[in-house]
Amino acid sequence: IHEAGKYQDEATRDTVLQYIGQPQKIQHGLVGGLAVNFETAALEINRLARCFGQNHGIRLRHWIISLYPNELTLPEIAAFARQACAFYAGKYQIVYAVHEDVPHPHIHFVMNYISYLDGSRYRGDKQDYWAYIKEFGDVTLVNDLGCWGNGRYGRRLRSALSLVVRPFPSLLWRRYGHSMGCDRGG
Repeated sequence: IHEAGKYQDEATRDTVLQYIGQPQKIQHGLVGGLAVNFETAALEINRLARCFGQNHGIRLRHWIISLYPNELTLPEIAAFARQACAFYAGKYQIVYAVHEDVPHPHIHFVMNYISYLDGSRYRGDKQDYWAYIKEFGDVTLVNDLGCWGNGRYGRRLRSALSLVVRPFPSLLWRRYGHSMGCDRGG
């Protein structure tokens, strides 16, 4: 899934979090974190890993969900990003940043590989991946934005889902016929 050595060096968390938080990319400041503060995420994530003796190996999970231009409004994208983070926030520290510097807005997610509950490592298997994909079809927002997957945004959401490629791009290629490079710049 990961290139050899990718996301395993000491500076990985700082580097990736600095990239996704670049002011020119997040023009409206649509960033956030669950179980961690976005502004201090690198420090908090690094401390947690050290506390559990897990400051080695793969240190984070980074993925992107890309939308078509004008598919959702910026507040809708931010709400969607928070819902997507919530899937993992019960066990892992996770942040998001909505990049607006290109015609297709996209959301970067960065998740600590180490659980804040017990120090276990994220296993990242196919079952987890498909549970995450399925969750998007069932997420209901509690405000006036409507119902993701079932209501007026259902078709739009499915187009966003078709572009989620990490960690199993070949499966999505067969299922949706789309591919997008993740773990690289927007």
